[in-house]
Amino acid sequence: MVRNLVNRLWQSLLNLNLFKKSSSNEQSLEEERLSTLEYNPSYKRFSQLNHHYPTTLNCPCSKFAISYDKFVTPQVKFHQICSHEFIKQIWLDRLFMNQNSSSESINDFRIFLSFFWQTISNLCMTSNISWNNVFESFRSTRIITPTLVSEEIIQKQIEEGLRNQIIHSKTTLIRNLYALQSITKANHVVSALQTNYYLRYPPEHLGTSEPPRMTARKFDNCTCLNTHGCPRPATIFDNSSHLITIPGIIIDCLIVDGTLASTLECYYNQSCISLLHGQLTKTIQPLANNLNKYFSINSTIQSIWNELMIDETTLINRFDLYFTECNSALCSYSYSHRFDVFFIFTTVTGVIGILSFILRFIVPFIAKFILRRKNRILPEENIIDSALSKQNRSTRNYCRMLLDRLCTSFFSLNFFEKKRQCSPIDISRQQLMTRVFILLIIFSSIAIGFYHIIVEEPQIITVPHPSLSTYEELYSEHGEALYCPCSQIFVPYKTFLNVTFLLHQVCSSDFVSREWLNYIIAFDPAHLSLPYTSGFGGDFRRIGVSYFQLLSTFCELVEMNIVDALDVFLNTEFIIDRVPPSSRFMQQSKAMMDSFIRSTRNAFVHTLTALYLIFTTNIDAYPDSSIFVKSSCSCGSFADSCIATPELYSNTSDGYVDRIYLYLEVLYFSCSSLRSFLPSTTHWWYNPVYVKPIQETYLEVIHDRPVPTIKPLNASIWTRFQNLNTETLLDEMLLENITNNDIYFDRFYNKCAPSFCSYTIVQCRNYIVILFLIISTCSGLNQGLQLLVPLLGKILIILFGRWKNRNTRQGSSTIQNRSIHFLHSFYQKIRNLNVYQTEITDEENLHQRKIYTRIYLFLYIIVLGIILFRTAFIEHRISKTHYSPSIDDYEQLLSRYSDNLNCPCTHVTIPYNEFITELQVTSYHEACNFKRLYSMTAAGMSFGAISNDGRERFSLWFEPFYESFDKLCSLVKTHTENSNNIFITSTMFTNQLLSRNPFMIEIDETLNQFERKTKTDFAQLLNLVRSITQGNSLLRVSSQTWNLHASNEGKGNNATFYSVPSTIYKSQKNTNCSCITMRKCTRPRQAFLQNSAHIISGIVTGCDQLETTLLSSLSRFYSTSCVRIIRDDIDKGPPSLPKTFSVLNRTKTRFSVNSTIENMTYELFIESWTRSISYERYFNNCLPRYCTYVYYQRFNLLEILTTFLSVYAGLSLAIHFIVPYLVKITKILLTSCRNILH
Repeated sequence: MVRNLVNRLWQSLLNLNLFKKSSSNEQSLEEERLSTLEYNPSYKRFSQLNHHYPTTLNCPCSKFAISYDKFVTPQVKFHQICSHEFIKQIWLDRLFMNQNSSSESINDFRIFLSFFWQTISNLCMTSNISWNNVFESFRSTRIITPTLVSEEIIQKQIEEGLRNQIIHSKTTLIRNLYALQSITKANHVVSALQTNYYLRYPPEHLGTSEPPRMTARKFDNCTCLNTHGCPRPATIFDNSSHLITIPGIIIDCLIVDGTLASTLECYYNQSCISLLHGQLTKTIQPLANNLNKYFSINSTIQSIWNELMIDETTLINRFDLYFTECNSALCSYSYSHRFDVFFIFTTVTGVIGILSFILRFIVPFIAKFILRRKNRILPEENIIDSALSKQNRSTRNYCRMLLDRLCTSFFSLNFFEKKRQCSPIDISRQQLMTRVFILLIIFSSIAIGFYHIIVEEPQIITVPHPSLSTYEELYSEHGEALYCPCSQIFVPYKTFLNVTFLLHQVCSSDFVSREWLNYIIAFDPAHLSLPYTSGFGGDFRRIGVSYFQLLSTFCELVEMNIVDALDVFLNTEFIIDRVPPSSRFMQQSKAMMDSFIRSTRNAFVHTLTALYLIFTTNIDAYPDSSIFVKSSCSCGSFADSCIATPELYSNTSDGYVDRIYLYLEVLYFSCSSLRSFLPSTTHWWYNPVYVKPIQETYLEVIHDRPVPTIKPLNASIWTRFQNLNTETLLDEMLLENITNNDIYFDRFYNKCAPSFCSYTIVQCRNYIVILFLIISTCSGLNQGLQLLVPLLGKILIILFGRWKNRNTRQGSSTIQNRSIHFLHSFYQKIRNLNVYQTEITDEENLHQRKIYTRIYLFLYIIVLGIILFRTAFIEHRISKTHYSPSIDDYEQLLSRYSDNLNCPCTHVTIPYNEFITELQVTSYHEACNFKRLYSMTAAGMSFGAISNDGRERFSLWFEPFYESFDKLCSLVKTHTENSNNIFITSTMFTNQLLSRNPFMIEIDETLNQFERKTKTDFAQLLNLVRSITQGNSLLRVSSQTWNLHASNEGKGNNATFYSVPSTIYKSQKNTNCSCITMRKCTRPRQAFLQNSAHIISGIVTGCDQLETTLLSSLSRFYSTSCVRIIRDDIDKGPPSLPKTFSVLNRTKTRFSVNSTIENMTYELFIESWTRSISYERYFNNCLPRYCTYVYYQRFNLLEILTTFLSVYAGLSLAIHFIVPYLVKITKILLTSCRNILH
């Protein structure tokens, strides 16, 4: 039974919770919140604090943002091939066999080995450049750290940031390469290696007068008219002229396609290398099997390229350096604490004091009650009651008698009664002081109680594992004060976003169906007769295949771009450490989607624009080389103006249908398929009048298979594109709409999975706490007033007596004598003070009691001093809220509470154009001004080509040079404007209002990154295009690389044509180079000026027109004398050039006079930017509804006073009780020690 009782008491004690909050819908604990500051914390101390107080630790950084280069070092290891001798220039030169390429040599892969390795070398170079761009961009990226965050979060942010930049770079390069290859094939560009087209005379039935044409190659049942190519294993001839298959290597219609599909399996094997390169005397080291970590021997070049050729990525994160850069001056943290020792001590001591006071009055009544129950005495009350019962027992008389007794008791009440005999006057004074005492204690207790009731304290309320509905309820009640940390801080966008897109219906129509495309490539346009009698252009079937292939290619590219970009975007992780409000989450998600759509469209348009430049600046060779209009024009000289209208022929003879004008101003026939495709209109897609004749014209020449049905587009389906040309449609990415169907906040919340939600509320203390505080304070107040009231009463009596007897006093002592007398009296009273008085008065006992008293005073003063000192120096965290702050209010608050000011933005996503009032290129290089070079040298003149004596003049090369330079400038301006428009309409995410200086620094750095990214994006694409063009060995109309020659073996229609490589000889350096193996092979440009040969300073002859332009400089156009010589050479007849002209001004450019156009192009020809940023507009768009700030306060006089009153009485009683026992124990211990020592 006893054991059960003890167990019940123990369990009750364990389950005791004095602070339990009565709540029916949430189990929350109301706890006291303690706040602490630590100044200049060390890295070790921060780690400790972060371990113990991860949710409340707040260490403001002295820098708002820190760039990654301060503490992060990313490193990569490329595939071993990118550092092998196989990609070195000496190896490429050695591999080039300098043999003519013809139809017969197509089966020996060794002819193409140099181009195979040039492609891999260019891919490695492009990957390396791309990584360098990623590296620089990542290092300059600034992590926003207004406060220190944990090492884990920093590490995750770093990894995610670098991963996103690498993925973005990879997908961009992959898409650009795919786009370049696809458009090259659909545009039917001829390779100089004759791997996709070869030069031959047309069939004899077309007549012997037909010129030779480029004809698509066929391999078994595959034709290179097919945009998917004809991949097949690479072969070589052995010494017996037998074909041997090379393992892992693929050859295709274009070298780059075959290279990407190949593996490096052969180059891991010494025997295979010897088979391929047996003619080389140098020993070649194979690739090592154990040097690759990620890639295998059988990895294709495409799969390696898809990873940017990167085999391993390493991140070195120095969190200690991040801590140093943050340079936090202080850390504050809050923690919830129950049963605070100091609070318990002050409360208990106060309760002891008041209990002693109360019990002094209650105990006598309890004793009398007990004794009365035992009938040991007869109380006087019974005698009175008996008398009353004998007289009048009416209730009124009883109450009157009771009231008289209470009044008599009150007026006779004497708290200051002394044991010695007192005169009636003394008793009267004591009773008066008692009444004053009662009044003072009543009013003081009311005031103290009121203070304890109205004072408010911050308290943390914690709700474990809240559901979504619970979170929403809590947020509706507490708003921004709610804190719900995510257990998973990285949430992929695909978790909560659902995005769909819709392309123009042509991309799902019969026009781009595989059945239709396979059908039309069954006919080779080379079998068509040239329309000498036509007055418009040519047979539609000459461009039909490329038209529909280009349409299909662009649809495929658009879909690929969107799908890839969407995949990257949805797999990007949304980094957040806490649950945001649902409205803010929705707003931020929508802004991210809008930014994604704009950036995807901009990237696509940028790619297309650059490809347009490449395919128009460099005039490529196509299966058709000339356009016939009413007067013939040459694609070599007038490519941009050679435009005609296609006709519909009913057969391959000279007959044509009556609808000769059917495609007038609808479709166009030009020097290349792409030039024909872009200006064509789109409204004919909806009209069966245009569609049906196309089927019929192919039916005339394809007899071995049925013609597929192609239906016009459905005009009833809504479209936002109305009768646009194809180029404009592509600029809009063929995108009808992209829809963000739903943003699932519930999915995000479940993935975030907050383990708890907490909020801080400022409220009055618990009533039990208030009661204990009032009791403890009143205890000290009681003791204090019991000392002060008699003392003040005595002083007043003395002063009143002196005033009353002021005329009867016989002289007075001096102030000095009275002071000495007072000090002496005070000293004697302290010396003889005895708070342990007893009836025993012997000297020994009296001495011992005085010792007790002195020890008591010493301990009492020390303990009370410690308590008051701690109360005075403890910091109290005070939180305030300022609603609807103006910018002046905010800056005043910032100046006073910079480390603890928090102003949440109403709009967390703000478009940059809301506060960046101006962002544009102030000026481009002077030469990029409209026709600047042309007006300087040859304004109004028409160029000739070659003089009567056959010598090359300046006018021969200046026009293509000027046109290509002008297109470069135009491309750069378009790219810059598009990038600028995308950036300025993108959004800045800002949960908290930034102060002016951090905001300006952050925006300046953001703009600097934008400017760098604009340049690197352009340079990356241009490098890729140049590299892949070199790898495919595309044949140019005006080329320094290849020449086509007929062999001496075949005559007439049986003649064989060879592609003969050219060599550029540099007479000044007595060296030569080949454009076959080095795309930057150049020689100085020479021209006959004033009937003599001159070297045109700064201008070079490159492998093609684009390389010629890029590798040249504008130095000649800064010189008046040089320009005058050119003008004199051009000005040979009417109309005459103007006499005055102005050269380029070298003082108006930041570029060197000798800077190549390539360098200026990579700098986008930009001389300067103009930017204007308005902090006021940022503040107005952020629109904080309130600002909260926290400050810490010490030396709170009210707090010190209440603490003193709380512990004063109880501490006195406790020490008074302990001291005698403490002395006795000390004596026993000392005696024991002496006995041990002796």
